[in-house]
Amino acid sequence: MLTPLRALVVVASLGAIVLGVAGAARPATPKTTGVDPLIRIAVRITDNQITVTPKRVARLETAYFRVVNTGKLTHDFRVGGQKSPPLKHGQVGHVLVQFVERGVYLYRCALHCSNKMRGYVSVFSPIG
Repeated sequence: MLTPLRALVVVASLGAIVLGVAGAARPATPKTTGVDPLIRIAVRITDNQITVTPKRVARLETAYFRVVNTGKLTHDFRVGGQKSPPLKHGQVGHVLVQFVERGVYLYRCALHCSNKMRGYVSVFSPIG
C-alpha cells in the first residue's frame, strides 16, 4: 500500500511525463513569415516597340521588371504606378511592383514613344 507521500510523488511524476509528451507533440511555429515570391520580367524597349516577357503574374508576387533600352532614343517604362528612370541607349533600369489586386495593368513608355508602345500585364489569383 502506498503512503500519501509516495502517492503524491507518483502522481506528480506521471503528470510531468504527460506534460512533457504533450509539449513535444505540439507543432512547431514558424520562425519567419518567409520571403515574398519574386518573379523576374524581362522588358526590352526599342524605338518602335516594347517586349515584356512574361506578361502574366500571380497576385501578391513581387514583379521585378528588368528594363533594357536597345533603341537609339531615350525611353522609360511605367507600370502599376511605378516608373524607371529615363534610359539612354544600352542602359538598364529596374522597376519593382507588387500587384495586390487581380486584373490587367497597363504598361507603357512616356518618353519618345508612340501610343502603340503599350500593353498589359495580367494579374491572376493562384487560389481562385
